[in-house]
This record gives sequence, C-alpha cells and structure tokens, in this order.
Amino acid sequence: MSATIVDVARHAGVSIATASRALSGAAGRKVPPATAEKVHSAANSLGYRPNAAARALVGSSTGLIGLVVHDIGDWYSSSIAKGVHRACGLSGKTLVLASTGDSAEEDLAALRALVSQGVEGIILASTIRHRSDAGKTPLSQLADRYISTGGRLVTISEALGCGSGSEKVLGLQQEKGAAELAAAMVAQGSRRFTIVTGAEDRAYLDRRRAGFVTGLQIADVHPAEVVHTSLRSDGARDAAAQIRRQIIRDGEEGLRHGIFGVTDRVALTTITALARLHLEPPRDYAIAGFDDIPDSADFWPTLTTVRLPIQEIGTQAVHLAIGRQIDNVDLAGEVILRASTSRPTPNCGKNDAAFTASRRLPSEQLHQ
Repeated sequence: MSATIVDVARHAGVSIATASRALSGAAGRKVPPATAEKVHSAANSLGYRPNAAARALVGSSTGLIGLVVHDIGDWYSSSIAKGVHRACGLSGKTLVLASTGDSAEEDLAALRALVSQGVEGIILASTIRHRSDAGKTPLSQLADRYISTGGRLVTISEALGCGSGSEKVLGLQQEKGAAELAAAMVAQGSRRFTIVTGAEDRAYLDRRRAGFVTGLQIADVHPAEVVHTSLRSDGARDAAAQIRRQIIRDGEEGLRHGIFGVTDRVALTTITALARLHLEPPRDYAIAGFDDIPDSADFWPTLTTVRLPIQEIGTQAVHLAIGRQIDNVDLAGEVILRASTSRPTPNCGKNDAAFTASRRLPSEQLHQ
C-alpha cells in the first residue's frame, strides 16, 4: 500500500493538517521552514505521492452530503435520515445515503463509496462499535485521509477517534437520559429491575444500559439484571420466560418490577411477549423504552420513554458537515412518562391510565 498523508504526518511528528499545509503550500497558512522541511523529508523517504483527485476536493463545494446509517429499516436510522434529508434540502445540498449491516467491513465499504463520489461532508450515524487492539482501525484511517483532503466528517453519538483531531461529534446525552428514566421509574414505585438489551455490539445500547445502571445506583436500589436478546421484532420473546420468573419472584416479595428496554421496539415486543404469559403493564410490572417512536403513544398501555430530538439531530449534523456550525454539539433527550410505568390503582378499567391491582392473576396461575 502506498504511503498516505497520515503516514507522512506520523513520520514527521506533526498533525495531519500541518503536513497537508506543508505539502500543498497553501497561501496564508504558512508552516515554519524547519517543520516544512521535516514534512518534505518524511514524504520523500516514504515515497508519498499526493492524490490529485482528492486534493481537488480541498476548498471545493460539490453540493453532496453523505450519510451512513446502520439499517435504514429501523426507526432510529430512518428518523436520522429523514432529519438529515430535510436539513440538506433547506441548505441546498443533496443527500447521498448508504445503509450498512452488522459489520465494520460494511461501514468501511460505505465510507469508501462516499469518498469516491467526492462528497463534501460525511455524517456517520452507524452505531457498530469498531474495535482494534492497535488503536486505529481501517475506518478511522480512511476518515483521517478524507479529512486531510478537505472533507468534513461528523459522527453522531460516538466519536470515531480520528488522529487529525478535525472530526466533529454530535453528542447525544444517552447516558443522562437513561439515568433520568431510572430515577423516574424508582419514583413511581419500581424497586427491582431488568434491562433488556441487544446481543449486537452497538455502542449506543451500551451507553443507554450504563446510564440506567448509574441512575439505579444513585437511587440506591438493587442492581438490575441484564437480559441480552436480538433487536429483531421477535427478539424479546426468547427472554420473556426469564423476565416472567423475575416479575413473579419480586411480586411475591412485595416489590414492583421495572423493565427497561434499550429501544422502544424492544420494550413493545417485551410487552407483547409477556402478554402471552398473562402479564400486563402497569398491573403486573412497569416498563419503559428509549427513542419515542410513533408507536409508543399509540400502543396500549402508552409507553414511557426517552424522547430524542431527531429533527434537531439532523439539522445540527448537516450544519457541522457543511461548516456552518464549527463547535461540537451535545443534545439531550427528555423523559416522557406514560401509562406503562404508572402505579396500578384500584377501581380503574382497562381503558384507564392503569389496570386495577385486583385483576392480578392468582399466584398459582402465574406459576403454571
């Protein structure tokens, strides 16, 4: 593989931006002669040859903004894409969308495709965790090269860790939102908890789980049990029997059981799976999700959740990608309390805010 600007910068002991300025001789952005000499010496010793097509990107405006999402079929990804598309239209830009799967290789291929199309900014919303024992990954190395040629990279929620230091991060305070949700569920009477999370290796799920655990620690309640399941629509069914046993055990001890689904879809699927086992919220347990998808307010019982500012995410991501916004952005969610976590009250019907506690199934039926 031929040497890159990243290799030259590392060899010369300077930043990628400094190496790029030294080699391009950009007017108005002079590099000290001694530093420039080190960079040119490193480039010569490594056999570095600048990519003319990539260099042409510097200072240009192609009008194209790339977006990489994990799965356009899930609500989170499609909502991000909708917000970015709307913001691109308002900014006079054209969105180029890439949807990936469950591997870092697919993310890398998507990023390569967008770079090859000469997009002026890339928004990386894919949430697969990219691990490397060496610290740098092929994805972050490609991102470094893209940034060094004048491209703008924006990551949503998770920083990629580009060595250039020019990566923009649109932070989502997912830990904070999950911690506040935990506190709210404790305030509503839940004392034992199960967290239903994905088996997939996604950083944003880890952040939500960790935030909820922190919230429980602050509230000084028993640590939650964690159940890993698939994020597919039928995933929670596999975990339903285990959760059912926990609900019954806690009920026999006089403790209200709370469930946190790391996404609304996981929470709603868990409700459906437990209903087949004759357990219903809020009568038998409390349950909450995260995201505030449209079904959350239409489902019965209406689902307590953390609402993310999806439209604002799209707007701010595009502003960062086109250079309209310079500083990193940090957005917070909002806890939305609904019927699924409310306290069961006597003399209320199925269509009220909560089921009556007197409709609880007899203990012997629950054990069948």
